[in-house]
Amino acid sequence: MIDNNKRLGIFIVVTAAVLLLAMGLFTYFFNKQQNPTTTPTATTTATDEANKLLEEAKNNQPAVNYTYDANAEDNRALTAEDVRKIAMSFTERFGSFSNQASYDNFTDLKIFMTKKMNQWADDYVAQLKKADTDRTSYYGITTTAVSAKVTKFSDTTGQAEVLVTTQRREVSANGGTKNFNQDLLLNFVKVQNEWLVDGAFWQK
Repeated sequence: MIDNNKRLGIFIVVTAAVLLLAMGLFTYFFNKQQNPTTTPTATTTATDEANKLLEEAKNNQPAVNYTYDANAEDNRALTAEDVRKIAMSFTERFGSFSNQASYDNFTDLKIFMTKKMNQWADDYVAQLKKADTDRTSYYGITTTAVSAKVTKFSDTTGQAEVLVTTQRREVSANGGTKNFNQDLLLNFVKVQNEWLVDGAFWQK
């Protein structure tokens, strides 16, 4: 009788253990099938990162896209302000030269001059070189454009006039220096949509 009861107890315990093990295995495999774990690969990670950067780039795009139209810029009509800026830049180069640099500043500016002004520059440089027989002694002038005022501008007639105020520094052959202010009056004419210098006159 005792042995039978003992056997029955053992049977019940074993049966319960088997059932619990079966239920545990069933639950484990069921959850694994519903939520499979994927080990990320290098390709998956790189793709995710690329998508993330692309999304960030889209979100950070400017409200307005600015583009440069070369044709439109070339055909843009220059204003009085454009001519004023050209005059200041031209003046600084025009008024800065030295005998030891062979007065190349005038030659470099010829692309901004009319044919008449080009001829004047050639003649003027020839005169300077002829008068400057001793180039072992340095002589030069440095010019800084301080301000400029457009005194006349007509896009219709193609004529403009700009008065540029400058500060100049002269270094003579004996080493002496001289600082002085001087205005330069520039005459412009419009040639094929370009404003070119047609005359330059230092004011006393």
